[in-house]
Amino acid sequence: AWWDAEDERAGRDALERSAREAEVLRVWWETEDERAAQMATERAAREAAEHRARHGEDGASRTAQAERARRMVADRVVGEVEERRGRWAAEDQRTIQQAVDSASEAAKDRREHWENEFQEAVEAWYARELQTAQRLRDELEGDAQRSLLDAQTRATQRGDQLRAGLKEGATSP
Repeated sequence: AWWDAEDERAGRDALERSAREAEVLRVWWETEDERAAQMATERAAREAAEHRARHGEDGASRTAQAERARRMVADRVVGEVEERRGRWAAEDQRTIQQAVDSASEAAKDRREHWENEFQEAVEAWYARELQTAQRLRDELEGDAQRSLLDAQTRATQRGDQLRAGLKEGATSP
């Protein structure tokens, strides 16, 4: 029925809206991830440069240590980014599911409201039709009563006329 089409349209709208919102969030998250990775890389490079400047000759082995430390920091940042993206993807799914559930609930509420309105309209129509039929029946009964009384009156008058004619005929030669 038409409400199924309306429910389908509302569901599609909710999915499209949640997909658009998720895409905007994804772009923002990726920008934030890139910014965080860039900051971590710059910080590690600064620390390595400071370390080389402080330790001079011992710098080769310490540079290797600093490089390993930088890689560890970068790996940790990548891990954190992946973990964050996983949480955000799960949040996207929850948001989408909530939008779908909300659209389904709204569709169910609309359908119940429409069904109630339809039932009330049918009952009101039935009451009007019943009232019209009763009024028509009352009018027809009134017309029938009047016709019956008119017929009885005419029959009585005709009977009276015939009786009067018979009495006259009986008294006349």
